[in-house]
Amino acid sequence: MKALWSKLAAGQKGAYGADSAAVASDVAAALKAGDVIAVKGSLGSKMKNVVDAILAASGGEAER
Repeated sequence: MKALWSKLAAGQKGAYGADSAAVASDVAAALKAGDVIAVKGSLGSKMKNVVDAILAASGGEAER
């Protein structure tokens, strides 16, 4: 996936990391009040790391 990510134009790139834990804080930091997102991935890919980072960064404002 990194090879594909590296070919994107700068304005199209989001966060990149080797695993969900590596990008969780970047994703959470990029969100602003009023943003609506869906986190899609399996428990095997450990996307819960991303969800937990979003919930922690929201200070209790995020809803599941």
